[in-house]
Amino acid sequence: MKNLILVFLAVTAISFTSCNVNKRLAPFTTALEQAANSEMSPDKKMEILATTTTKALRESLVFINPKKTGQFVDRFAKQNEKSIGKIIQSLDGNVKGMSFTEKIGFFAQTAKKPYIKELKKEAKKVEKKVGRKMKTYGAVGQFLSFLNPLKG
Repeated sequence: MKNLILVFLAVTAISFTSCNVNKRLAPFTTALEQAANSEMSPDKKMEILATTTTKALRESLVFINPKKTGQFVDRFAKQNEKSIGKIIQSLDGNVKGMSFTEKIGFFAQTAKKPYIKELKKEAKKVEKKVGRKMKTYGAVGQFLSFLNPLKG
């Protein structure tokens, strides 16, 4: 009987944690889906992607356990892979039409934007906490690689 109660409590705790994570991720997913499926400019889409990712990374840092932080970022990346991919594809299409000089200017200007600086700062905090590079987090890593074309 004791074992049955322990199993029940463990299953309840796991499902509660899963629901809690899904609830925390819902606003990020909604924002990214709207940006990915809209006709807004690629610059606006990039801003939404960067600010949403920054908020998700900041949210992941509330977990005391580094493993939970990593799991949260993994879940965020997997859950939003389609939307992030669509936005990156839009950005990439915009950049491909530029000359080499225009591309250099674009990435230099992008790096100066406050929301990109904030994203990189939060990414470094998460990397430090979990001991894992951001490039290993699927779609989040793809976006950061897009922002650093020389490191790709």
